Amino acid sequence: MASRGFKPKTHTGLRELFGKEIVLKGLAEKKYGRYLTEAFSVRQAGTYDIYANFGEEGVKGIVDKAERFIQKMKEIIGRTS
Repeated sequence: MASRGFKPKTHTGLRELFGKEIVLKGLAEKKYGRYLTEAFSVRQAGTYDIYANFGEEGVKGIVDKAERFIQKMKEIIGRTS
């Protein structure tokens, strides 16, 4: 979002801007918005839920989605640079 001149002050603001400026404008598919939301939820659980247990397969899935998300964002930044 910073590469597009946005400086959201909250995680919620970032996710809303991502949806509005990236997904709704057709730069990335909706699944990338879901990946971002899921990563935020997992981060929240890992920070605040003392009983959070993601399991090895769950973590592998999250890492895989994060890698795909990062690759897509690099593509988007490359197009707009």
